[in-house]
Amino acid sequence: MESIRKKLRPLQGVSFALSMLVQLGGLIPLYCMPRIIDQWIPVGNLRQIYLSVFVFCGIPLLLAAVYVVYKLVLLVYTKKLSDDLRLQCFANLLHQPMAFFDEAHSAELARKCSQEASDYITIEAADKPKVWSNLCVCAALMVLLWRIHPLLAVGQLLYFPLMYPLMRVCGHKLEEYISQILTGNARRAKNMQEGFHAIRTLKAFQCEDVSVARLEETQRDIRRIWTKDVALENLIGGLSSSFLPSVFYGVTFVLSAVLVIRGDMTVGLLTAAIGYSSRMHALFHTLLSTFMNQKKAKTEVAVIERYLEMPDERQDAGERAWKFASEIRFEGVSFRYQETQEEILQNVSLCFPKGKWIGIHGESGVGKTTVLELLLRFYSCQSGVICVDGVDIRSIRLDEVRRNIGYVPQEPFLLEGSAMENLCLAAPTASEEKIRAVLSAVGLEAKFAGKRLYERIGESGLNLSGGERQRITIAQCLLRGAS
Repeated sequence: MESIRKKLRPLQGVSFALSMLVQLGGLIPLYCMPRIIDQWIPVGNLRQIYLSVFVFCGIPLLLAAVYVVYKLVLLVYTKKLSDDLRLQCFANLLHQPMAFFDEAHSAELARKCSQEASDYITIEAADKPKVWSNLCVCAALMVLLWRIHPLLAVGQLLYFPLMYPLMRVCGHKLEEYISQILTGNARRAKNMQEGFHAIRTLKAFQCEDVSVARLEETQRDIRRIWTKDVALENLIGGLSSSFLPSVFYGVTFVLSAVLVIRGDMTVGLLTAAIGYSSRMHALFHTLLSTFMNQKKAKTEVAVIERYLEMPDERQDAGERAWKFASEIRFEGVSFRYQETQEEILQNVSLCFPKGKWIGIHGESGVGKTTVLELLLRFYSCQSGVICVDGVDIRSIRLDEVRRNIGYVPQEPFLLEGSAMENLCLAAPTASEEKIRAVLSAVGLEAKFAGKRLYERIGESGLNLSGGERQRITIAQCLLRGAS
């Protein structure tokens, strides 16, 4: 996130300058109004009136047009930054150790990782600088009101003691509600993915209604929190946009009218005072809205920021090159999974000579798959060492370890697409001739003859049999040329 903030700093300066110009341009009509009302209208000076109207309408309009174009360009740029941030988050998650995925659900991760960050970036790049420009304009308005009459300026300051406690309390509550909603949305995505993924089991056991009921319960929880969030936002919005401005407008008008009756103000200054105070109340509302939106956006993007800051397996990837000429040896290896803490391997020693067929057999759960996962460095053993020709495998570069070890899982996963796309995933530069030769070697030459190599195989290869999916995975290993 720090890299994104550095990119935004020049934009924040531009946003502040343009917002300041637009805000000050909007004060031109109010500044000119007393002279028009008190001097030029009584003497019928239409030329000065027309010229003033042209100035205080034309300049703000021009500045507003420039700001609109800038905001459009800024939104496009922030969208790109948001997409880049999502890509960085996705890449960092993919490089997390397997232990991380053992404790996280894929649908929840996908939902959180795909969280839109453009609102947060827009607030940082445009809305925060606008807040500072609004504060500067508020200070200018206070000076103008003070020049008309000190009481008018002092009266507006009471707005802050009324709103600040509400902002603090409601801001914390809003963060809490948004966090709960995001968690609920991720849980809902998990429920739906599980339902679709296990569709055959649901139909076989006739438990579709059970899956629907779980989703309904999750949505009911989300709706309950969402209702509280909306009620809180409406309460704050109503107070800042309607109730308090109406109260302060009425007080300002009555006070100005009393000053006019006493002869301390002119009607033109009364008009200006009402305009200044109305503009100030609008700025107060903008400040509060930006504060609340920033709280929401920061909470929404917090999970992405947390994922980006997580160290990944690339930081301890090893430095030595892969050299396998003799044997791979497990020496006194013990291992247990973090989520169960059950000892899977206890002081295990194995030897895999190069060029030999080695099989490991045993009951379910004794650690047959774990041996291969330790060899691929999906996990690290708690004790003992795995050596390749006498070299600790942890000191060998991770990318070379995985490039030189072929992996055919018990449950192959294929991307939705064609067989060609899945095979090119293992070897992007492989020619069609080489791919067809490998398919022939695994007994799939007839299955994917001609154009069938480019036909879609369904989600996770559901249009194929289990054996065909296994064979495609074996073909991927052959294409990689693992040693």
